[in-house]
Amino acid sequence: MRFNDAAWLFPLAGPALLAPLGVALMAAGLGRGRHVTHTLLTALAAWGAAALGYALIGFHLAGYPGSPALVFRLHGTAWNYLAWVWRVPEQFLLPAYAWRLFGLLAAGWMAVVISAGALERWKLSRTVLAAFIFGALLAPLPLHWLWNGGWLAMLGQNFGLGHGAMDLGETTAIQACGGAGALALAWQVGARRHKFNSQGEPNALPGHSTVLMLTGCGLTLAGWLAWNAISALMVAHISPWLLARTEINTLLAAICAFLCALGLGRWRFGRPDASIAVNAWLGGLVASSAAAPFLSLSANVLTAIAAGAIVFFSIPWLEQTLRLDDPAGVIPAHLLAGIWGLLAAGLFARLWFYWPAGSPRFLMQGVVPSFHGVPLPIFPSWGQWAAQIVVVVTLLGCLLPLAYAVIWLIERLWPGRVTPEAEARGLDLYELGSSAYPEMVTHGDEFL
Repeated sequence: MRFNDAAWLFPLAGPALLAPLGVALMAAGLGRGRHVTHTLLTALAAWGAAALGYALIGFHLAGYPGSPALVFRLHGTAWNYLAWVWRVPEQFLLPAYAWRLFGLLAAGWMAVVISAGALERWKLSRTVLAAFIFGALLAPLPLHWLWNGGWLAMLGQNFGLGHGAMDLGETTAIQACGGAGALALAWQVGARRHKFNSQGEPNALPGHSTVLMLTGCGLTLAGWLAWNAISALMVAHISPWLLARTEINTLLAAICAFLCALGLGRWRFGRPDASIAVNAWLGGLVASSAAAPFLSLSANVLTAIAAGAIVFFSIPWLEQTLRLDDPAGVIPAHLLAGIWGLLAAGLFARLWFYWPAGSPRFLMQGVVPSFHGVPLPIFPSWGQWAAQIVVVVTLLGCLLPLAYAVIWLIERLWPGRVTPEAEARGLDLYELGSSAYPEMVTHGDEFL
């Protein structure tokens, strides 16, 4: 690791925390008023528990580039499946501490996403326990496999699949794993009371605050700009001068997905739907994370528009077809948009930079963008897309079942689903003893 790359991490770590804060605010706004304090407190507690779990246990299993690892050989091929770091040599202290901080931020963010999946239905203590387990045991797996020399990163070297799995912003570890955990929760905890009628059709339980939703949109954008910058520098080792393209692509991804959802809402419902649009904003950011520095402007816009459409159409599909209650839209915005972002990285990512007439060529500082130390090709390859498919298959075939198993064990050993009476009263009063809006009526009978 270059010292300059690590030096960028520390000042950007604070702004990056705005992204999970924005996700929590959006979830609170999409939920009902009698659960607001509980939602925000749960998100903060989940972030802290996952970060603690990663700092104490997870880092030793995720490692850092060049760290000792557990490897097994199959037909002459080495499969690096887990780090094994319990003592860091002095010469590796800088990368070790930098990657510990990086992974800690990723694990905490993932836990916030998962906490939004249990909105209004799961007790605070169970969410904290699940977050600690996810941070200690689940988050290290994709972090090591993708970033620290794991087997997914070596798909190119071992099997000729492009340059190995590409996931610069840890779409897999943060967004898709968080969405997978939320999906596991939605499956096992069940829907909110009165969400589905006796015929199984979904009822509308509208969010209570568009202000919180839109404020969360602004915070997520600010945090994502910082996070994608950190990822581009630490993982791809690009020149700081190339950060402009990374930030432009991140910004345009949110805008294009948001506008796409607004347009589709007007076409389908006769008016824009604010709750779907803010989730599309988030979906655009998620899709941009996998390869923001290496997408052309047109490819980035196409990726974002597709992410907005995926979020727009999948929200009603999940409710009407699969009977899943996901009030915060975590599954479409994080899991499905994340999967699309991973596939889009394989389709569109390439070296796309040029020097306008009159601009100095030393603007690039002689640094060629690379991934896992190998310069990226000018054009994408089918092998790279195949590597991205392997990542998606690993997510759905390995990480999702592990997330399901964690939630299943917690629910069997220490059930956390609140009673219908507690849900009707509101988790603010039921678990915390106070309401976020004590001077206001936060619900009526039609929203019970």
